[in-house]
Amino acid sequence: MANIILTHGILGFDKLLPGPLLSPHYFNGVAAHLTDKGHHVIEAKVDAIGSVAHRGDQLAEILKHAMPGEPLHVIAHSMGGLDARHAITNRKDIVTRVRTLATIGTPYQGSPVADAIMSNTGPLFQAIPPFLVGQLKNSGEALSDLTVDVSKRRDMSTEDQDGIRYIEVAGDASKPATNLFYFGWQQK
Repeated sequence: MANIILTHGILGFDKLLPGPLLSPHYFNGVAAHLTDKGHHVIEAKVDAIGSVAHRGDQLAEILKHAMPGEPLHVIAHSMGGLDARHAITNRKDIVTRVRTLATIGTPYQGSPVADAIMSNTGPLFQAIPPFLVGQLKNSGEALSDLTVDVSKRRDMSTEDQDGIRYIEVAGDASKPATNLFYFGWQQK
């Protein structure tokens, strides 16, 4: 069976509420499902509002110490995919252990939402609930790292690494239901 690391996005958490009662996990039962299928799963916890470099370095340490000597498969959501690519590209001590990076909704080319919040303008900014704008504006470098300009530069500096299978799952809500999801993969 596989050794799987789940990696959360911005404002991510391992458990939403303290204690055992009705405390939803970020990945909403995915870890339990994979564990039930016989896989070994770790839900990585990195800084919820740190920069991609900071979060990626934290993730690299988790990957370095997770299941020593075993191959790893990373499933990353949103900003977690950027963190994982940073870790894989910049930490040669873990790159040989990672076999798969599957990203779900990762904003490789940036997030128009981040741009709208950073600029305080546009119809998109007006549609974001004020409490969420406040949380994201207090997110330090994380929000800046998700802007289109910063993301495009970073994407060019985090090239695919040999020996890793990359899988991307993305959606576009503006498309008809038949074209809503994109699945891409490649083996290097």
